[in-house]
Amino acid sequence: MFGVTPGIAVLGIVGNTLSIMILLKHGLHKCSNILLVSLAVADIVFLVAYNSIPKIIYETSSVRGFDGFSERDSIILNVFYSIFMSLDFSSSMVSLTMPMLITLERLIVIFFPLSAFRIVTPRSTWCAVIIVVVYSQCLFVYPMAWFDLNYLWDKRYNRTIGYRDFSPLHTRDAVAVRVIEDMCVYSISVIPPSFTVAGCIVISVKVKLVSIQRKKMTSKEVSSNRTTKMLLAVCAVYTVTCAILTVPINVPVISYGPFSETHPSNIAIVMYQVMNIFICINSSCNFIIYVGLNKNFRKTYAELF
Repeated sequence: MFGVTPGIAVLGIVGNTLSIMILLKHGLHKCSNILLVSLAVADIVFLVAYNSIPKIIYETSSVRGFDGFSERDSIILNVFYSIFMSLDFSSSMVSLTMPMLITLERLIVIFFPLSAFRIVTPRSTWCAVIIVVVYSQCLFVYPMAWFDLNYLWDKRYNRTIGYRDFSPLHTRDAVAVRVIEDMCVYSISVIPPSFTVAGCIVISVKVKLVSIQRKKMTSKEVSSNRTTKMLLAVCAVYTVTCAILTVPINVPVISYGPFSETHPSNIAIVMYQVMNIFICINSSCNFIIYVGLNKNFRKTYAELF
């Protein structure tokens, strides 16, 4: 699996970087551009954090540990593993929550066109983004204290290996572990996708009705309609990803809770990697959607080279 995700990540980082450059050229006076830039930044952070070197070293080892490293090196690797793990989870939450804000912004623009500029302002949009980022960071910083590195002699392999395991704090925080895992599930796999799917259905119906009257539309309304269709495509890919993420929730045997178990079954590990491949794809394909569906985006992209 780790042979696949780094390749996807490289393409995704390049694509998201180009997206940020183009969106900055278009200006951040449009609230939709602010949300798309925030989404691209979150995607880049996730792609880097998920494919971090300490994680690849640990996960791809035949013993699933820091094998062949001194205790000092294992401690250093473990510290960076925890940092990147926190960024991995928090940025993926931001990435998977941002489409909900995009959907909300489109709903307001479409249904309240005359007052949308007063409701959805750049300042309020930045505030919403900051709230999501702070919430995700707060949710995943403290859990890193639940892990310790055990550097011990393993009789099975006849050598000393560094294993990540739960600290005594994890046992004492049993209730907090359950609460945070439930918050993660609802914050990633329940509330945002449910709102996004419902919102996209409503928006699609509205766009269809408006398209019937296309000849009567002003140039500003036509531009807004194109933007809406592009954002709907982003949300559609996101919805498919979230649908896949809900599979382990309904099939416990293949579920893997990083905060509740450190030695999951092989099938749970495989499913966890498959899920993350889809998240990596979701975080990497937005640039293609922008280029394919937005004429102004294509024009600016061509001007960069």
